[in-house]
Amino acid sequence: MMLDMKFWFWAGGRRTRVFFRISGFLLFIHIGTAYGWAEIPLPLPVLRPVISETIPPISENRIPLPLLRPGSIDINSSSFRDMTEQPASSAVPSVSKKTVAPLPRTGGVEIIKKKISDESAEKHQKTFGTLHLSATLMPDASPIETGLFWRIFATKPDLQGNFKVVASSKEASPLFQLIATDYIINVTYGQANTTQEITVLGGKILDRMIVLDAGGLRLKSVLPNGRDIPDDEVIYDIYAGEKDAMGNRKLVFPLASSNKIIRLNEGNYHVVSRYGSANATVEESIAVKAGRLSEAIVNHSAAKITLKLVYESGGEAIANTFWSILTPDGDVVAESVGAFPSHILAEGDYRIIARHEGISYDKAVSVRAGLDKEIDLLITPE
Repeated sequence: MMLDMKFWFWAGGRRTRVFFRISGFLLFIHIGTAYGWAEIPLPLPVLRPVISETIPPISENRIPLPLLRPGSIDINSSSFRDMTEQPASSAVPSVSKKTVAPLPRTGGVEIIKKKISDESAEKHQKTFGTLHLSATLMPDASPIETGLFWRIFATKPDLQGNFKVVASSKEASPLFQLIATDYIINVTYGQANTTQEITVLGGKILDRMIVLDAGGLRLKSVLPNGRDIPDDEVIYDIYAGEKDAMGNRKLVFPLASSNKIIRLNEGNYHVVSRYGSANATVEESIAVKAGRLSEAIVNHSAAKITLKLVYESGGEAIANTFWSILTPDGDVVAESVGAFPSHILAEGDYRIIARHEGISYDKAVSVRAGLDKEIDLLITPE
């Protein structure tokens, strides 16, 4: 950097000239008098620029000068003096501001939301599919309108070996939104059920009609004289018609009631009807047809007997009596405690034993189907 500055002033009645010169990082002072020149070198302080993250505001009373290269302006020229001697204007220079029109109040947001919504909908369409289900009892039959229970399972079991239930519904014709993959569908209608595998495709609607191949079964029991047995006195256990390798039948529906429709898959079944709690049991084989209601009547050859221990015929029953009913071979059929217990027994011969205060009394009786009766055991004096 090179900058020359010259000054003249009077000292001691003589004109003395002083010349300042900056070269590099040294300031040279040249003093000239009538006796000659003197040169004094002085080092300049090193100034480090201060970098600010923010631009300082422009002062109202200062106008920034353009950056100058060293030696580009002669300090002796009139233009340099005119520029430096001109007073700063007190007016604040106008700063041009670029006005940006604001976005509409909601338009921009709505456009962004619509774009995101469209992208989400497209992704959802590729990832999810729709499954619409319905069921019938047999092919070409009308859809079932009530009583269905749908479950959708994953095709792979968890660590415990269980298949996770993905969705379920009790609607007759449910609509499911599912991730596009494979599933296992199970639908039950009473005791009838079926299972199928399906594949849900992304962005597609799958309509599936499930055929249950099922029908209905209604049971009731009667006595040989045609009299209906009260519903609360008889129960039914329904087994599969075929036996397994061990000779056992699978229990399909236990403790069924009379005069109730039981929904079952088409096939053969083995029904065990129990009248009372003793030995009045009847077994029947029954076929169920798809789309039809099968009615079965079970005939019981049995009768109800009421037992009493009395001091005389027709007398008052004695309390705290222990009763046992045995077959002629000595097998126990039923036992009870009380003054006058009742038992339903299959037709046949029996031995009745009553025990009271350590003394036993017994009697042989015959039971005839449909003939209910009271049986008295007399206490005989020793």
